[in-house]
Amino acid sequence: MQYSIQDILTMALRQVGVGAEGTSPTSVDIDDCLMHLNMLLAEWQNNNIRVFAQAAAYCPIDASKKMYTVGPGGDIDLPERPACIRAAFFRSYSTGTGGNTQNITSTGTITPTEPDQSIDSYSNGIDFPLQQIESLANWSGIMLKNISSTIPCYFNYNPAFPLGEVRLFPAASNLSSASLHIVYDYILPHDLAITDTLNLPSTYFNAIMWNLACRIAISYGQEPSPTLMNYATSALRNIAVTSYRPITVNTNPNAGNMVPGVFLFNRVY
Repeated sequence: MQYSIQDILTMALRQVGVGAEGTSPTSVDIDDCLMHLNMLLAEWQNNNIRVFAQAAAYCPIDASKKMYTVGPGGDIDLPERPACIRAAFFRSYSTGTGGNTQNITSTGTITPTEPDQSIDSYSNGIDFPLQQIESLANWSGIMLKNISSTIPCYFNYNPAFPLGEVRLFPAASNLSSASLHIVYDYILPHDLAITDTLNLPSTYFNAIMWNLACRIAISYGQEPSPTLMNYATSALRNIAVTSYRPITVNTNPNAGNMVPGVFLFNRVY
């Protein structure tokens, strides 16, 4: 569903009495409200409970690289570096052309496609899930980082700015064609301009409008009313219900053959 940024800002301002009764908000009102909108969406981006989907992206493996960058102009080129990577896998191809010549060419370069297509498996590609080493501090504890293998087993993601950093262990080498794939939270747009259009699931616009109104009320010397707060809280709760995901945990960490179990956590505020 699409809404113009102008309409969202105007509706939010109207909830706190700006532009009501036939008047129009000033350009200063609109500019300040737009800044609050971008800050609100940036805040939601760091809380995956308010992100409605996950996406995948990828880059070719280069045996000469010890680290892959993620973000604008990086090895994995995204509009913004993700705050975290939810999962990663290593895809090895049995031929130099890969499973789909539209995605991996004979030179090992990946041509642009929709990011989510990278999660699909191809006929002659084998995917190897990578276990995450959570912090760079833990990564530094690996004594022999120069060990190489045709199939890496671990990855570490350091969310440096402006480009995140992905490291593999063992380092991938001696490969004719392979790619690194990551799964990350969908990046909510938060560098919007007044002339832009926002395209998100319909439940988001209700939450954006009411929560934006709460934020801007303070700028006009107001405390958000209980009614306004109730609408904002209820709208956020609706997003939480539609955005929660199953979390896989190990049900028996002491067993030699660990069996995963799936638990559903309904995140509330």
